[in-house]
Amino acid sequence: MIFLPVILGLLIVQGRAAWTTRTLNYLEFPFPRSTSNYIAYSATVGTDGAEFDSFSVCGWIREEGHSVTMYPFTYGKTGADLIQISIYSDGHLGFISRSYWFKTTGTLAVSDWNHVCVVYEKSKGVTAYLNGTVDVADQLPTLTVESGEGHIVIGQEPDDGFDPSNYDSSQAFSGNLYQFDIFDSALSTTDVALLASSLCAQLPSGSDRLVKWEDILQETIYGSVVTSQHQYCEVDTALSFPSPSTGDNYIYFLPEGFKSSTSVDQMTMCTWMRGVSWQSPSSDYIFATYADTLCFSIDNSGRFGLWMGWIDNTEYYEVPLTPGTWYHLCSILDLTSSGITLCVNGDCGTPSSTTKSSLDLSNLWVVFAQEHDGGTGSPSFETSQSFGGSIANFNWFNGVLTNNQIVQLSLNTTRKVKEAWRDITLSAAITGDITVNMCSDETILSFPSVPSTENYIYYQPTGFTGWFATISGGKMMLGITSDNNFVFSTEGQQNTHSASIPLGTWLHVCGMRDPTENTLCVDGTCETHTSTTTRTDLDLSNDWLSIGQVDSDDSAQTVQYLAEQAWIGEVTQMDLYFYTLSTGQVNYMTSTRTPCKVLVSWDEILQQPRTGDVLLSECGDSKVLEWPLPSSTTNYIHFLPVSLKGTVTIGDITLCSWVLYQQSDATKSFFMALEGDIVSLQIADNKFNIYTELLEDVGYQYGNVEVLYDQWNHVCAILATDSHSTCVNGECVVISTITRTRNLEWTDKSVVMGQEMDGSFSSPSFELVQSWTGKISDFNIYHYALSEEEISELARYPPCEGPATFLSWEEVLIQDRYGTVLTDEELGIEEVDQYNALQSTRIVIQRVLKGLIFTK
Repeated sequence: MIFLPVILGLLIVQGRAAWTTRTLNYLEFPFPRSTSNYIAYSATVGTDGAEFDSFSVCGWIREEGHSVTMYPFTYGKTGADLIQISIYSDGHLGFISRSYWFKTTGTLAVSDWNHVCVVYEKSKGVTAYLNGTVDVADQLPTLTVESGEGHIVIGQEPDDGFDPSNYDSSQAFSGNLYQFDIFDSALSTTDVALLASSLCAQLPSGSDRLVKWEDILQETIYGSVVTSQHQYCEVDTALSFPSPSTGDNYIYFLPEGFKSSTSVDQMTMCTWMRGVSWQSPSSDYIFATYADTLCFSIDNSGRFGLWMGWIDNTEYYEVPLTPGTWYHLCSILDLTSSGITLCVNGDCGTPSSTTKSSLDLSNLWVVFAQEHDGGTGSPSFETSQSFGGSIANFNWFNGVLTNNQIVQLSLNTTRKVKEAWRDITLSAAITGDITVNMCSDETILSFPSVPSTENYIYYQPTGFTGWFATISGGKMMLGITSDNNFVFSTEGQQNTHSASIPLGTWLHVCGMRDPTENTLCVDGTCETHTSTTTRTDLDLSNDWLSIGQVDSDDSAQTVQYLAEQAWIGEVTQMDLYFYTLSTGQVNYMTSTRTPCKVLVSWDEILQQPRTGDVLLSECGDSKVLEWPLPSSTTNYIHFLPVSLKGTVTIGDITLCSWVLYQQSDATKSFFMALEGDIVSLQIADNKFNIYTELLEDVGYQYGNVEVLYDQWNHVCAILATDSHSTCVNGECVVISTITRTRNLEWTDKSVVMGQEMDGSFSSPSFELVQSWTGKISDFNIYHYALSEEEISELARYPPCEGPATFLSWEEVLIQDRYGTVLTDEELGIEEVDQYNALQSTRIVIQRVLKGLIFTK
């Protein structure tokens, strides 16, 4: 039997935002070291001619050990003091500023990410931090680090003239760098600790960066240095209300969204909640409004309820909730049609009708952790109805969220993830012939076709104590049997899913453990098996993690691997959750997270160099690229995507983007093209067209679907083997039903944004009449034909917009808190929840393992 063991762990992120997403984009400098590998450019840092009274330089470093001194980061001006970070041959961190230098007493951990920070303040001197802890605090004469036009060098030690021809390979850096910034102030100890708490940590509020990591990544990269991307980080903040609960602990205020006349007929309220216990005989009120118009409550049997004052009644989600466990709760009120729907962890009940046609929310005060008695602005509360526990990410949306949006919200929180795929691929050392491949937005581990005990990942995450699940001693494992069935094993109980696994195909599998049963899911079809023993919590403290092999020994760092049990195939997106997934969550993962479905991602486009006057801006969670007027052939982004290198054969593809068109008199305006006229997308005369050579017999250009001028439009081109369609703002039209006689076959085909490309990747040519002017956001090329439902979902909210909120969690967090209501950060809490293990992973067997007998 081949076993793919469960990978478990913990990432705690203490952030200042209620919930946000980021992408980890880091630089890889290869070994052997070379003077060809670097980033070097001139930049204006601060006010020209002034000297820094204070600054901070911080970043993440991972390297594999070395016998020389390496220089990952330098800023300076000729003849003046530098801001330079070095790593000595013995692993100590160094700071060099020509007139002064030091090295830390502590050393960098080899093969692991280390956060480094050097803080300078004229009145106090230099303080150095390693992984968030003060290592060196030294007084020194005033530095003369000058601002203005200076030089930034990444990966090399520059001489005084900053001439690349003088680089020395013995001083060149090899390893990984991430998020190196220079701040214009001396960061506090708390700020540095926050930055060092996680690769996903947010930047300190109120700090300005003189040198930004994202700007460094936009510069020309020389030699064999590459940019790698990893998954999004989710960061959230919870509010904790003490237990036993009292009427003294609450948050009470009038939201900005309700201060004006507000009458609505569609709304959605969602929150994360974890209660310590349920009150008896009354209910715990998580949230309530004045006059009890709407209230979230948990009754004494654990049922989630929505109280509606206009009918003097509570609608319940009938499955009881367990104290001490995080749940995602939502209520949907659609007073125009479906009525009231309650959802827990993405599973939504049957809607119930109501006679109410609309709600007046004007001047509606809200309270958290209490039920609202008394008048506006002068409430009274009862201990028997107060809530004890934690609340996070409460949002009151104006409108009805779709089921997919609700499931997505229920999965977007670090409070449910113990060990995330992004942390495994960032942190763990890889042994043997395993290769790490990027498939656009996915990081994939590929295990060779010849079984070997040398191919594995095995490590102990830093700082793991307490209750953590791993597979040391074979305590939990995922695998595929010799009969091609998915198997999940825990605590000596081994269960097999009845479905036969097709070879060579990506599959989504889940293995879940709870106190009474095991659940196995394959592509959304789940089967349960009752536990054969009485279960208690697993004591998995200080266990080790293994991917690709069976670790049957309980001893730390002792492995006993067998080649016949070695994994063959690929693995991606392995995550552990604190709880068993709901049916809705499993189905959502199965239907929306197929690996490699994105050939070219928006994130990859944003990391490419921009030529000419192409501008990048941000608003909310959106990033927008703008091509200004007048049009120009010098404004473009041109690159060879990772997934299109080499020869690529593709059946169906879909290209989707948000575009804002700003040149109504143009006869042709191409916002995207694939080299060789394989497919190009244009808007001309206010119409969206596909331009392609795939259907020569019906003409190169077709579509002709109307778009709105100077407004955001969502456009898609679906190129399937048997039909072609165009979609504008979620409405799709089939424009050809001619069956294509061949698949798409590309060899090193580049992508250009903002132009229609003639020529080749090495020698492109553009025409002014075809140049784009306007904006582009969220452009992606998908590896399959999207359904109309998926396209409608993508077209739901234009860039810089989203579900409008009457009340956001960010607004809640800035309100006055009464009694003892604290954030996790203030409490110093690291989440260690009751363990209800879920392992979610995707796997593929690449070949039939003929002639092998697998046993465990």
